[in-house]
Amino acid sequence: MVRVALDLENCPKGTPWAALTDFAEEYLSELRLTGGEPLLYTMASWVGPIGAASMGVPVWIAQYRSVTQAWAPASEADMPKAYPWKVLQYSGDHGFRVPGIPVDCDRNLFRGSEEDLRDWFGLPPLG
Repeated sequence: MVRVALDLENCPKGTPWAALTDFAEEYLSELRLTGGEPLLYTMASWVGPIGAASMGVPVWIAQYRSVTQAWAPASEADMPKAYPWKVLQYSGDHGFRVPGIPVDCDRNLFRGSEEDLRDWFGLPPLG
């Protein structure tokens, strides 16, 4: 199984939501024909306007609270409510570093256990 993310976060100014929705649905349909497992990556504010709920795919939401300081969701109250997301990407500016990478990094939160995450991406269990 190959999980592939469709990244919808930037488009020419004035592009109608319907055009983005049509593009996403066509792409996801083609991906399914190849045996790929689709995942939609987009901003929390785009989930509703592009009709993510009707696409029937898991959503990876990008939600940033700050571009000047590190922020991480502290509780369920900090989580996006727009759609039952599977992965949440949040700001890594000014604080989140990964060994060997000399710049700030975004971070992601998976809704589930590590075992669920490995299974979801088709990875073997640990051990």
